[in-house]
Amino acid sequence: RTSSASRKPSCKKARFKWIYAVLKPSVRIGLLIKKRYKISSKNTCIIGDQIITDILMGNRLKMHTILVDPISEKDLRITRLNRWLEKYVMKKYKIKKGDYYD
Repeated sequence: RTSSASRKPSCKKARFKWIYAVLKPSVRIGLLIKKRYKISSKNTCIIGDQIITDILMGNRLKMHTILVDPISEKDLRITRLNRWLEKYVMKKYKIKKGDYYD
């Protein structure tokens, strides 16, 4: 598992504001974040490695989304369930691992 602390230097270097552990795909939390940081959906991007959480939340908030391949080799138990569901979604929409996602 990659800790959030290991992602922080990359975000700082690129001058991104980043938030983690936001109970995705909660739209309520997303709306609170938008209000707190005074950001619009149009100017915000959700980058994540899970369709079921990251991309779903971004789409529900009408934000830009970027699906990336997972960094970690080992997932939490709940993430393993999400990955299993994700395989079904990817198969249904004919998305192959390593493809360009939009």
